[in-house]
Amino acid sequence: MSNDKKSALLGLLRSHKKYGLVWEDKPEDVEERLKDSLPVLTEVKERAIISDSPDAPNHILIEGDNLEALTALSYTHEGKVDVIYIDPPYNTGKKDEFKYNDRFVDAEDDFRHSKWLSFMHKRLKIAFRLLSENGVIFISIDDNEIAQLKCLCDEIFNIYPNPKEGNFLGVLVWKLGTGTQAGHFTRSHEYVLAYAKNKQCLPNFSGGKGEIDHSALKKISKKNPPVEYTFKAGTKFLATDGTELVGSWGKSETTEIVSGRMVAENQKLKYDVTLRAGFAMIEQMKSWFKGEHTLDTKGQVVTEFYFNSTGVLH
Repeated sequence: MSNDKKSALLGLLRSHKKYGLVWEDKPEDVEERLKDSLPVLTEVKERAIISDSPDAPNHILIEGDNLEALTALSYTHEGKVDVIYIDPPYNTGKKDEFKYNDRFVDAEDDFRHSKWLSFMHKRLKIAFRLLSENGVIFISIDDNEIAQLKCLCDEIFNIYPNPKEGNFLGVLVWKLGTGTQAGHFTRSHEYVLAYAKNKQCLPNFSGGKGEIDHSALKKISKKNPPVEYTFKAGTKFLATDGTELVGSWGKSETTEIVSGRMVAENQKLKYDVTLRAGFAMIEQMKSWFKGEHTLDTKGQVVTEFYFNSTGVLH
């Protein structure tokens, strides 16, 4: 190729800029095996944990190469997994930490990061397929690869359903028990990247101050009988001034007025009102409205109870 043609080719390549990761893909031996044969899970009955309890969970522990295991699950569980947690090799370069094609990858390997990215890319693409529409994935990582992993996950999880919004949920900081020396600083934390299959299918977990926004209603049933509760004037009600609710509303129209009027003024209840509903957190409501420090059943702080613009209690 002449210098002019080389120059023209370079100009063409540079005109198509790409934001994101570029690495040299390193094939794995297991990929060649998967081309010729499908992985099959074989039950080892003597290792089964038997319980007489009818409520005992039916867990499955799969041993083997994780790419083969994920491939096998993709035939039986595609779109059916709600939560995935991955604790991959951190690729710190330490001896005997990360193995690729039956060889350990250490700090002297010039393709250490390319091998790690090839390793993660193949597995995360299958993990994406396994997740249900409201599924989420959590991935532990430390300083060595968090930047590369974030870019990689953005590429895989942000293509659906909307590239502009993406499905990135956040980076959680995982505090370690004790700090370790890491260069100029003492490092006492790692990270957990969180992504959704489809963020639009998830509820809003944020309560505004880092706590959980609790749903305070359930459908009335034998296990969740209706209860009457009086909400005092001044309770937050996020409706426009003058809005008045009458009759029944809420989940399956299970909230109804027993006495009083539900009128909004300055985003608060103008009058006392007694409601009859399937309250999911009646004891927490009583505690919180008394001004007491209130925790939910999981030990998380309840910051407030309020009515949204349609009168549904949160």
